[in-house]
Amino acid sequence: MATDQQERQKDETLVLKQIGSQGQLVPVDPDEFVTVAHQGERKTSRWIPSKALAFFVLLPVLSAGIYNFIIASPRFVSEVSFIVRENKANTGVAALIGEGGLTRSDEASYAVVTYLESRDAVKFLDRDGMLSAIFSSNDVDFGSRFPSWMNGSTFDELYKHFQSFYDVEYSPTTGIVSLETEGFTPADAQRIAARLLDGADALINALGETAKQDAVRLARQNVLEAQSKLAQIQKEITDFRNQSRLLTPDVEMKMNSDIITGLMSELSTADAQLSQLLQGSPNNPRVKELQLRRDALRDQLDTFRARLSGDDNSLTEKMEAYSEIFIRKEIAEKVLVNAFATLSKAELDASKKQLYIDEVVAPGIPDVADHFKPFLNVLLTLILCFCSYWTVKTAWELAMEEG
Repeated sequence: MATDQQERQKDETLVLKQIGSQGQLVPVDPDEFVTVAHQGERKTSRWIPSKALAFFVLLPVLSAGIYNFIIASPRFVSEVSFIVRENKANTGVAALIGEGGLTRSDEASYAVVTYLESRDAVKFLDRDGMLSAIFSSNDVDFGSRFPSWMNGSTFDELYKHFQSFYDVEYSPTTGIVSLETEGFTPADAQRIAARLLDGADALINALGETAKQDAVRLARQNVLEAQSKLAQIQKEITDFRNQSRLLTPDVEMKMNSDIITGLMSELSTADAQLSQLLQGSPNNPRVKELQLRRDALRDQLDTFRARLSGDDNSLTEKMEAYSEIFIRKEIAEKVLVNAFATLSKAELDASKKQLYIDEVVAPGIPDVADHFKPFLNVLLTLILCFCSYWTVKTAWELAMEEG
């Protein structure tokens, strides 16, 4: 029995604490952990809150405060707001319902926002080295300076570095594009904002110019196609006239109709005269003459009737083929007239400006630096460091409990 009790005592781990003079137990510090080895040697691992708090929280927050309020260069904010408008013509149904005129263009506004957030905007800013000169000034602190060992030296690194110095937003409700730029001097902030506004205006002009040139090019192409179609039909008419040996089938039809009408009239007269002569004097020598003339008129009438409407070579068949070509010619002429009208309108529109940037707030020169951002940076540092401290402390306590 004694041997079993000794084995159980060896396997147990005891936490000992000195008893006070009054016979009361002193409360155990929750941050203190004492472990007793099975061989009797005691090893102590202690979590020291004050040192950990200083290392994880106080030191980083103090460093952030020194940098943001003492070392960091002041940042001045310049704001600019504008609306992208489109000049639409009042034509057709739009004119009746009051649509058109100068309206905002959401598509162009989204294009401007995309451009301002792109590398092309940074290239436009630094096309003469202006942006690089602002960031490489000796008055700029080491955390904001570019190029530097912290921020790099390539264009992509400049683009990423500049992202924290401006912000652009678009409101679909009002159609207003808002742009905020930061600089280390009031003049720098205004110069950056004005240069970005110039880049947006250049983009709008390019978009409008491209649309206008496309419209003119398409209108000219339609004119050329209509002219080519009309020329082809005109050639068909010429070939038809050469093959049929007819200048204008409709005129030929009218002439043949008039001839047939005249022959029928003469034939009626000859029949009347012959009938009268046969009744009065059947043996009159003129009877034979009138009979011959009547037969000749009938032959001529049959000939012209056959020419007018007979086989496939008749005027009726030729007129039908000519009418089909003539109708296509009239349609081609109308298409050509409309194409010329469209081209004239496209060229007129090309001489006008279709897209505009209407400034709501012009780039201004700020009076004071932005003091809210340093406080925000220090506050974020405090929150992150305290979360790190609490995470490490909790992990340590869990590790000690399991160990």
